[in-house]
Amino acid sequence: MRCTVPPIERLMRWVVLDGTCWRATKGIRKDGYCQIQLTGKRAPKVLGHRLSYEHFVGPVPEGLELDHVWERGCRFRSCVNPAHLEPVTRSVNILRGTAPERTRAYYDALWDGREECPSGHKLAEAGVHIDAEGHRQCRACHLKQKSETHQRAKADPVKAARIREQNRRAVARYRAKRAAA
Repeated sequence: MRCTVPPIERLMRWVVLDGTCWRATKGIRKDGYCQIQLTGKRAPKVLGHRLSYEHFVGPVPEGLELDHVWERGCRFRSCVNPAHLEPVTRSVNILRGTAPERTRAYYDALWDGREECPSGHKLAEAGVHIDAEGHRQCRACHLKQKSETHQRAKADPVKAARIREQNRRAVARYRAKRAAA
């Protein structure tokens, strides 16, 4: 009979101390996170940092995910030190990440010095639309895309009814607000 080793013990065999980080050296996925299979051939796989946190600290609260906290000196996805992990909401985790800065820098570089959009509109005349995430798009292309989306929605009877109802509610709110003022 074969002796099964608990997943946390198998995980800790792969850990190397790197300063205060506990860096996993095996089971690293392409995205940099450590992954380990629970006991058994067909058992599900779990992320190493999640397994470590749940073993040493406790369960991750419902609706939260673990973030490798920069202030504690860690941004390594392969780190499984529970002291470097904090349960946060997805939006907080994304805002703390580096992707928003890379995206803004990418679009700044892409649009810097441009005179025309890929569709041929003069940016000096049309202008540039910048959304909440910092993505840029020629204003003429943005308005065209928005109009096409609206036309598709109006062509669908169910979506058209939903749009009419939303507009009716918006007008009612506006009139109520005006009457109260």
